[in-house]
Amino acid sequence: MIAAAACVCKTGRGTCPRMGIPVVIRCDCGTETPGDAGETLVCSNCGRRYATEGVLSEQLIQARSAAVRHKVTARLGVGVVGLLTVLALFRFGLVGFFVTFAVSALLWFGVVMRIVRERSFGRILSAETTEVQADE
Repeated sequence: MIAAAACVCKTGRGTCPRMGIPVVIRCDCGTETPGDAGETLVCSNCGRRYATEGVLSEQLIQARSAAVRHKVTARLGVGVVGLLTVLALFRFGLVGFFVTFAVSALLWFGVVMRIVRERSFGRILSAETTEVQADE
């Protein structure tokens, strides 16, 4: 409920735009067509249409949860880096501020975020795919 109210305040609508999740449709003719989940994709070779708006595959669920996990981890990182930097400013002065900012940001966004991203990609790639039939 709070998130919906935040979306109304932010965008003026009831829903916030989501990040597109890329999908690839492999047509019966052998052509691969890239697009986003939820769109109707048209094969560029034979013209078959594939509706992906109602498809819930394990990979899409994992991708959506990975997007949320990445957003939460990034926001948490900003908070942790900011808190450590402010504490270092009061304890060690301006030099401690810059050193703590550089080291903590590098560790969080270079190491922690990379680990979270690799685990998320592993979950997505190990999940089962879904077969979508063409609309005739």
